[in-house]
Amino acid sequence: YPEHWIEFNGYVQWSPNSSDLTCDFFLWGFIKRIVFATEPMNPIDMRNHITRALAIILKEILQ
Repeated sequence: YPEHWIEFNGYVQWSPNSSDLTCDFFLWGFIKRIVFATEPMNPIDMRNHITRALAIILKEILQ
């Protein structure tokens, strides 16, 4: 929202109270913790870590 003023002292490029951010931040934090629990050694290993993290989300988080 760079063209919209949303506070007295200036503008904020992203709404700090947007209700759609909570899920995004939770999901990113959850995936990041799983992916980097052990450091990926190469791009293929990174892809496998991401796939594993997404599989865990599908089984546990979405219930």
